[in-house]
Amino acid sequence: MVILKDYLNPKTPIENHSSAKPKRVRDWHEDDANEKGSIKGVDKPGLSTGFINTIDQQGLSTGLINRVDKRGLETLSINSVHKPLLKFADLRSNPLSLIHYFYRLTIQNDGVVTRRVKMSEIMLELHLSKDSARTALRFLLKNSLIKRVGYQIGKLGWSQYALEENLFNEMKEKGSINPVYEKGSNSSSSSLINNTATAIREDRQEINFEPLTNIGFTHSHLMQILKQKKLSEEMIQDSISYFAFDLKFNNTASEIKKGALKYFMGILLKGEMYNRPANYESAQDIAIRKYLEAKKAEADKKEQMERELLEIHLKEWIETLSEQQIKAIARSYNPSKGVESGMARSELREYFKQHEWSTKRAAIFK
Repeated sequence: MVILKDYLNPKTPIENHSSAKPKRVRDWHEDDANEKGSIKGVDKPGLSTGFINTIDQQGLSTGLINRVDKRGLETLSINSVHKPLLKFADLRSNPLSLIHYFYRLTIQNDGVVTRRVKMSEIMLELHLSKDSARTALRFLLKNSLIKRVGYQIGKLGWSQYALEENLFNEMKEKGSINPVYEKGSNSSSSSLINNTATAIREDRQEINFEPLTNIGFTHSHLMQILKQKKLSEEMIQDSISYFAFDLKFNNTASEIKKGALKYFMGILLKGEMYNRPANYESAQDIAIRKYLEAKKAEADKKEQMERELLEIHLKEWIETLSEQQIKAIARSYNPSKGVESGMARSELREYFKQHEWSTKRAAIFK
């Protein structure tokens, strides 16, 4: 038998007969245990103290841990392992900051899961290093406080998360209080503000960048612009709206060589606003204009149909008149020219509209 200390100490000669090889550390432990007789049931292959034999022990496929193989453990359901062992009150530091951030994203999105979020956004929002952000994220996932419900890998990768139901309800019942994270501080003692369905940092307005998401503009790009502190939130919002309008209605993208997103970011990161297009209309202006155009078109169509309807009934009414009645109504009537002459027909139409049409119209639309 080879002794471990002899193998590790080069000064001690090692007995080596022919091609015999030194045993691995695990083999030494097993030999030592066998000599001491510390393992019972040697006839069961692969069984050693503290190990669960998944082949030779029956009943392990039932979803329970066999207490015979794992001395001192109570029988546990596998499902119980996935239940969160921590509560919201147990969270501190970065995991606490991150769970607040995910809660806010969930409320802003649909109340069920967060929007698509990148690691870079978490780092910028919470002022964390990449390692710190990953550690906090792994902690929450490992303790089943959050669950990844969607993701995309690669340079444009993102993930979506869902908060554990009891944790989400607890945060909601407590008034949905969110910490305001100051740069360089991730402590839970940060100042607090009330969270709403559009919860945001106290020093930041709600900025809608959705009009530019089609060119790849994300929350991370918005954070880069905000960190410059060269433009107000209103100026940033207007720039987003102006550029989105130019892309959609003025085909500006065809004039940009280096890409729309890079072009836009270059302007704002220099502290400049994107210029308002000459034909610019806000989303509200466009909505009002389109509504008015639709109502006008509807009114015009209705008016045209009523004119056509009046002409049809006018013709039917004239056919019921005698020549004497026509002469009494239309003074310019000339029998040789008939009722289709300009003046005579105008006089007949005017009389029909004043004395006959209202009654006939009411009968049609009743």
